[in-house]
Amino acid sequence: MITSESVRAYKPHPQIFEAALKALRANPADVVHVGDSLAEDIGGASRLGIRTIWVNRGEVRRTPTDPNPDAEVRDLASLPDVFEQVVART
Repeated sequence: MITSESVRAYKPHPQIFEAALKALRANPADVVHVGDSLAEDIGGASRLGIRTIWVNRGEVRRTPTDPNPDAEVRDLASLPDVFEQVVART
């Protein structure tokens, strides 16, 4: 388990994502980050080349300056199918 406290960094800072990649012994291209914050989750992970899925429960509209997730879901129930689609794109 990787926590912001143990890494002493909070999303969107790259240290938290880098620590997770190191613990997983994974390359960014091999990981999909799922999160509900465009700036912290999607923006932070995307900057390292990690694919992202945005959980948009509130049906928020992205602006042109918002990070662009690889996929979007409204709730976690649809996550497995969307996850498979994102992984299949590689």
